[in-house]
Amino acid sequence: MYLPLNDIEFQIQEATREFAEKELRPGAAERDAAGTFPRELFRRCTELGFTGIPFPEEYGGVGANWMSFVLALEEFCRVDPSFAVTLSVTVDVASLLNELGTEEQKRQWMEPLVRGTHIGAFGLTESDGGSDIQSMRTRAQLEDGHWAINGSKAFITNAGTDISLFVIVFCVTGQRSRGRKEFSGIVVPTGTPGYAVSPQEHKIGLKSSDTRQLVFEDCRVPESNLVGPHRNGLHAALDMLQLGRLTVAACALGLAQGCLDECIRYAHDRSAFGRPIGAFQAIQHKIAEMATKITATRSLVYQATRAFEAGRLTPKDASMAKLFATEVAQRIAVDACDIFGGMGFMEDVPVARFYRDVKAFTIVEGTSNIQKMIIARELGLPSS
Repeated sequence: MYLPLNDIEFQIQEATREFAEKELRPGAAERDAAGTFPRELFRRCTELGFTGIPFPEEYGGVGANWMSFVLALEEFCRVDPSFAVTLSVTVDVASLLNELGTEEQKRQWMEPLVRGTHIGAFGLTESDGGSDIQSMRTRAQLEDGHWAINGSKAFITNAGTDISLFVIVFCVTGQRSRGRKEFSGIVVPTGTPGYAVSPQEHKIGLKSSDTRQLVFEDCRVPESNLVGPHRNGLHAALDMLQLGRLTVAACALGLAQGCLDECIRYAHDRSAFGRPIGAFQAIQHKIAEMATKITATRSLVYQATRAFEAGRLTPKDASMAKLFATEVAQRIAVDACDIFGGMGFMEDVPVARFYRDVKAFTIVEGTSNIQKMIIARELGLPSS
């Protein structure tokens, strides 16, 4: 059970919903079809302060809490999951800098993200090792006061737009006595020599969210670009993933709600055998089950958010929220297409776009199977 929303949280939820309906919903299908990043929409979003919701006012933030941001993500994802993902990753990256960055790094790198003039990326995944962090091959070596970085990253969000400011790339920077790798997070600004961003990936969903491969060939940045302590980047990455799982869960919740909204409307508008299809028990039961699952998901996600705000979010709680929310959203997207029948297979309706988009949520920030492994480990089950 989650606590009721306070006045500020409710106001932010209402403001986000209004922006989503008036600004995001029109043209969402066209942006998806073209695979274009909505630069002007993002600018209008940031003017209203949505990128700065959970950050201090001294850096251009709103000074609100993480529940307010989760509510905003939910509302954005109800109409345009690609836009929500762009915003979510930028805020996740800014949060890492807020927690671990120096004052200079916060002013130089975090503040532009908080103010919304730029977006940021987080480079962890590699093509040969997504969930297996220890298989990471990208390396950084300290030479004459600079990090020399070599390697590549795959499926990275937000790195290739005209307002992409930097990527925090995680590299192998040492080795422990037992052969385990040590990692560090290093800021690499866009345009740094030796840092190349590949063309946009062709995805089946989230098409207007930017996704690229990154390549580093003797890419050199100052030693001061290190984020947090040297060789302790694994903890930073895991903390980032924990927040990422929470924000992905919020996005999945919003997508599921968007499916439900569309199905309720369609159940009134579409008729068969002389009656609205919403009058048929089969449709009623399916929609009732969707609403019940969404309510359960919302409770789990909000509860995890309150725990995060209090500094008590455990890996188990984050994984449970992410696992349940994304799997429920995927099931609801399938059910929504079933309710729409033949129209559910047409790009003209939002549920078809949601059906394509939702699969990514079960993969990013750790697949569903990885979440189950984490939950089992936290429950004290034997290591596999």
